[in-house]
Amino acid sequence: MGFKRERFKYHEDENLQIRVPDELQVGEILGRGARSMGYAGTYKNRKVAIKFYRSKFVDKFRRRYGVDIAQFEYDRNAAFRAVPGLREFTVEPLRVLSEEDGYSPAFVQEFVQGRPLIDVIRELGYLPERILERGRQIIETANAAGLHDLDMNDSNIMVRQEDDDWRLIVYDFNLMPQYLHAPNPLVTLLYRLGIRQKSRRDYMCLNRWAFLGEHGGYDPE
Repeated sequence: MGFKRERFKYHEDENLQIRVPDELQVGEILGRGARSMGYAGTYKNRKVAIKFYRSKFVDKFRRRYGVDIAQFEYDRNAAFRAVPGLREFTVEPLRVLSEEDGYSPAFVQEFVQGRPLIDVIRELGYLPERILERGRQIIETANAAGLHDLDMNDSNIMVRQEDDDWRLIVYDFNLMPQYLHAPNPLVTLLYRLGIRQKSRRDYMCLNRWAFLGEHGGYDPE
């Protein structure tokens, strides 16, 4: 198996040069986030999504957390998918793309079919109760399995309607959980004492979904 080097533009002033295996073909751009940009592609004749991480976040995760950002996301995705009851709510992680220095600036996962939750709320003008129930089910199941801080922001959850039901897909796993690396000593103490729950931010996201549903998907002025 061979490799080729490809260049991707993140912003006007930032280019990424990645070592890409020949069996991976990179297609059109899907979108840009704070930590990465996403492309559609094919891997071993399978439709996939590829995340290319911004170099400053590759460096941040390496320096501050001592982890490889792509491997970290792969492992979190795999752990979530391995939990009975959660497999249907995520996609399959496929591989990381590593550079010669041993760090991985890109991650390949199964292509996500659906639309961002925030777009669905805005189109309908409300949040279906079933979606809220599904979100609560995901958090409670993950919580029981020791998985928390899932970054369930309304823009990070993909949704699609299947017959008379709604399916939610969690696919973004590169947020570092606060209970592992708190932003300050006070938050560390709150977690240690059990005053702050590890799934606090997950339930905050769920409350945010409900709030947006009450306002048609928009923050009232």
